[in-house]
Amino acid sequence: GNNLYVDNINVSTLVGVKELELSSFTLRPNPTRDVTQVRFGLDKPESIQLMVFNAQGMMVQSKNLGDLTSGEHTVSLEANSLPSGSYRVMLQGKDGVANAQWVVIK
Repeated sequence: GNNLYVDNINVSTLVGVKELELSSFTLRPNPTRDVTQVRFGLDKPESIQLMVFNAQGMMVQSKNLGDLTSGEHTVSLEANSLPSGSYRVMLQGKDGVANAQWVVIK
């Protein structure tokens, strides 16, 4: 018959988005009912946008944090308008993205 043989396949890198290098990235409290603090540390100055996505992948919140200096930063996220569920918090800079899981309970 028509047999097909594949040999010597090498996968060296993943295709996707580069990881944003942060010295720290936490959400506290997590889970939360109303407000959580997003704390993150930048190793170098970076323009950052914070986005929150629901389980269906729809953006439900967005904040342009602008040009931030290196060091530790804190931003508040309000969950008052969000239903209970699991969310993905994304920090996006010009050099990549960082993600964290956020749980909202009512």
